[in-house]
Amino acid sequence: MTTPPPPPSQRASRRILIVGATGRLGVRIARALRARGDVVVLSARDPIKFAGLANARNDDHTRELVGLLPWAITENYGKLKSGFSYLKAFEEAGGTPEEIANAQQNIIYIMGVMGHYVGDAAQPLHTTIHHHGWVGNNPHQYSTNKSFHSWIDGGFFRKMHGANITEMQGKLRPAHLVALNDHPPRSEEMFPAVMAFILDQHKLVEPLYQLEKEHKLSGEAGNSADGRAFLEGQLAKAGQMLGDIWFSAWQQAPADSYLLEQLMKRKHTPAAK
Repeated sequence: MTTPPPPPSQRASRRILIVGATGRLGVRIARALRARGDVVVLSARDPIKFAGLANARNDDHTRELVGLLPWAITENYGKLKSGFSYLKAFEEAGGTPEEIANAQQNIIYIMGVMGHYVGDAAQPLHTTIHHHGWVGNNPHQYSTNKSFHSWIDGGFFRKMHGANITEMQGKLRPAHLVALNDHPPRSEEMFPAVMAFILDQHKLVEPLYQLEKEHKLSGEAGNSADGRAFLEGQLAKAGQMLGDIWFSAWQQAPADSYLLEQLMKRKHTPAAK
């Protein structure tokens, strides 16, 4: 019996790129890796002097890793393509039931992780400095309540006894390739397509605050129809975009020529007696 070929992650180079390594521990790790030739470090001239986060002002962790959402979605899109490539190779070239099942579970895991990120991208407050109440100049007197974010994330629907899932499902279309400027993007254009989606949600920051100002996000039955429609619309956008990214990853997954070659060799190698 021959050993199955290693997964793509094990075939990749060990060379790593670290951008802006900060903190004493991070700098020591980066220097050690650089000395071994395993890492390229791009950082400030003296990152150890960078001030750390003020823990008392970071209870909600919003000051950590700010602005990485489009990269996270694009990275997981790449992982999903790789997972689909692996699965297709196993299905087409004689993978064992265990190999196929494992590849399927890897894909399901990545899909689930992507659900979190794409859902976050459809929440307008994740695209702005006004994420926990309006900050700075406030000529329209929008809410400065720091709990506004958690109210939009779930408090509103808890008070309204949930979203109308059946109605939302009726508004969804079958998944298709993610669009960029009205045409399907090439595989390498997923990042700008994701950025376009996020920027569209950013345009809804002030309309969302305006709904709150007009008490249409109060959760009271007689005055929340517009608020419910807005938030359910964002949930539907997230689900639609997520499905489109999944479908795009399936359609644009390249053939794993190395794995196919190894599987064909295994298929034609006589089993050891």
